[in-house]
Amino acid sequence: MQNNALIPLVAQGQMLSWLWQGALGAMTEKLGDTRWEVDLAEGRLSFVNRADDTRRIDAGIDLVASIAPGPRSTLWGWGHPQGRPNGVAALIRDSGHPGLDVAEFPFPDEVSDADDYITQTSHEIGVASVVARGRGPYYSAPMGGGSRAVFALEVPGLAAPAVTDLMSTFIPMMSSTPPLDARTALWFAATRLGWAFEWTRPEFAAAAISDPTGAATFRFDAQGRVIGLETDLVRSHTNAAA
Repeated sequence: MQNNALIPLVAQGQMLSWLWQGALGAMTEKLGDTRWEVDLAEGRLSFVNRADDTRRIDAGIDLVASIAPGPRSTLWGWGHPQGRPNGVAALIRDSGHPGLDVAEFPFPDEVSDADDYITQTSHEIGVASVVARGRGPYYSAPMGGGSRAVFALEVPGLAAPAVTDLMSTFIPMMSSTPPLDARTALWFAATRLGWAFEWTRPEFAAAAISDPTGAATFRFDAQGRVIGLETDLVRSHTNAAA
């Protein structure tokens, strides 16, 4: 974690964010070799096939934050000239977590690798945006000169992730980037996606989730880490453009 103020939101939203990012990735993959372009005046970010620009996905955007190496600072969308005063960034600001109510905050003094800090912080802010609005996805866009902008996306035709999507990505997620709090992250993802959710053991030691695509039971240790998993998937589920 690069920004301590974001830790509670990242811990809460990691699984939900992973699922929505995976759904976006599956959708854009069907376009083939793509480029992205953004039109801030129109409020649109597009993923476009490089060989055929009629094959495209046009998403609505909300500027959550910009992160720049020049001033070595992050500027929230609600304080940005091209942001929305009452947009997703304002939802993060008003989430009740301390340290998120300052429009622009500097890089920590100990940051020596600005590129790494900017990239990681952009994704932490992206996860926070997913938590703030209860859904995703987001996009971390390189804007030139080492800067990045984080956009919350509204993608037409992007289906909400299902239990089978979580199962197909769970092992890679756990091995590459274990959740800070898998128990909380699972509960948050399931409840925001409308899956059935039930704690099945005392002290929140196990939870069962299900939807029409399947079911799974997770077991947790005292620190909220996953120590057991059983699944029963009934059909495949794919996200696709309408």
